[in-house]
Amino acid sequence: MEANNNTLPEKVKKGKTTTQLISEALKCVQNIEEELKKEIEEYNQAVTRFETLKDEVLSNAINDFQSIITQLENNDLVVVKDKEEFEKEETHQKKEFRLEDKKELAVPSFKKFSRIVKSLIIFLVSFGAIAGVGIVKSGLDIKEPQAILQNIEKIILTLGSFIEAPFGDALTFGYLLLIGVPLVLAALYWLITGLIMEKKNYKKALEIYNEAKEYESQRVAEIEDIKESIGKFESFYENLKTLKIFLEEMNSKLRRILHLEGKDVKNFHEKSKKDLQTSKEIEDAILEVIVVNIDTDRKKFDKVLDECNEFIQEYKRKLYA
Repeated sequence: MEANNNTLPEKVKKGKTTTQLISEALKCVQNIEEELKKEIEEYNQAVTRFETLKDEVLSNAINDFQSIITQLENNDLVVVKDKEEFEKEETHQKKEFRLEDKKELAVPSFKKFSRIVKSLIIFLVSFGAIAGVGIVKSGLDIKEPQAILQNIEKIILTLGSFIEAPFGDALTFGYLLLIGVPLVLAALYWLITGLIMEKKNYKKALEIYNEAKEYESQRVAEIEDIKESIGKFESFYENLKTLKIFLEEMNSKLRRILHLEGKDVKNFHEKSKKDLQTSKEIEDAILEVIVVNIDTDRKKFDKVLDECNEFIQEYKRKLYA
């Protein structure tokens, strides 16, 4: 996707170099992914805490309640739900940051090594060509390296004689031609290709910067969603812990009722019957919390959380009325 440069702040477009834009883009991606991993870890910890408490409530408070209910006779007030059905419910899935989720930016290459090699080739080729001209013009056989080595100064003077100037001498001009010209050609190649590469890479750096910022925005939204889920899990955890205490308290009451009033519900005092129904309401609230799943039905998850909050507040009002 081609980035629109106008989406960048003016100070960024004018004040940042190619290297700075790329560096900031890479840092942006790294920071947001580290933050995401941290939130995922906290989310998974919240899930683990909730699942651990859920298992504890099912195996203790709910199990005790249902054990008491199964002892009752002539019980038309409370119908026991199959606890095993709730134990089979899928657990909340933990999140993970997989390797394939990692953002890879297509960082442009400055091709420095390639340009160095080509500049060196240009220097050597031009040096060889100029030296070859000097050798031939000096009357030497290019196939006789020993003779060439013995007449280097003669070759350089020959090259220098090509330049007529009111200043300097032939030896100086010879060296300028033999070494200076190849250096200039190599330097020109290095500078021109560098400018072309810089212009091309700057445009690519702007695209990468925009891409990184867009990715950051997407991940920020994901992080906010995870944070919200963590908050809801914490609320569910605290609510489930409160409901567990309520049910444990009612289980103690029911044991006292069974001990003092017997197992026949028809012989229960009206207040005892009300306690029995209240116990069932607490169990229902607990089971609603246990079965709802944030991964499969977010709206229902929110609805159950609200209803659970209302139930607890109402129960507390009755307790202290």
